Amino acid sequence: MKTFTTASLRKGALLGALALALSACSNADVARILSEGGEDFPNDFVGQTFPVYFATGENDGDDATTDAGVGSARFISPTQIEANIPGQPRRVYTQVGDTNEWDPGDGGFPIFITDLGAFILADNIDIGGSSGGLAAYTGFETSVDDRPAFAIYNQDSFGVLFLTSDQIGGGVETLECFDCVNLVADFDMGTIAGQVFTGSAEVEDSSIAITNNLVNGNITATGFSGDIESEWTVTPDGEDPVRVDANVTNQNVVGRFFGDEADAAVVVYEGDYEITDGEEALTGSMAGASDAGRNPGVSAF
Repeated sequence: MKTFTTASLRKGALLGALALALSACSNADVARILSEGGEDFPNDFVGQTFPVYFATGENDGDDATTDAGVGSARFISPTQIEANIPGQPRRVYTQVGDTNEWDPGDGGFPIFITDLGAFILADNIDIGGSSGGLAAYTGFETSVDDRPAFAIYNQDSFGVLFLTSDQIGGGVETLECFDCVNLVADFDMGTIAGQVFTGSAEVEDSSIAITNNLVNGNITATGFSGDIESEWTVTPDGEDPVRVDANVTNQNVVGRFFGDEADAAVVVYEGDYEITDGEEALTGSMAGASDAGRNPGVSAF
């Protein structure tokens, strides 16, 4: 995709630069592994190969890019994970002691793993820098028969957004948000929609507030798809906010449900954006990843 600059452990520690350079290629040969109840990380993951749903921003010094898609991970042992991503070198990550840090052993950046129940988040995100980062999910997905009729996903949520800019340059702008996802899933009707990210960035003499919403969401046997509708508000220093037109094209949106009864929803997405104020345009690319737990008080079977 193209070329914009501003970890996440679940509560936002600064983790450094990019952990894994991942390809946007889908790995359709890796079958989903369904939840049977009570899965624990890492022991119940060992000996299995899982799809990995990722978003990444990467700045190699000459160019900045964003991507999202599907890779794979094989859990060799409770302390070793093999990342096998199309177009990228095979890497084996080893847990560092009893910490949540996993090191590739080849001089590359580590990843940090957060156990979220039936699934995990592996990430390394450069908030405040220009290097970008990685957010990737994998784990035990929900079978169609175990999904509720209706669910709202807004518990303990997290979102990250990687942006590049063709006009401004300067690397990757990385934004994150907490308690910012609100997805409504009607499994009987096969629809899902709602907010997946909201945050703001400082760019030159302005601040930009960005909200990404999932629209036209379609629930399938494997998960869900849809479109990202992006809302941008620009506030020049000393002036009033201005809502600008935003258009996202060339989209790829991949959503999945994890846990015994669709206990969590995860979505990764990418696209090229253009924002205009009637005269000037800002173009670039974006990639995002978001997760949220199901609200236990709002669901029905």
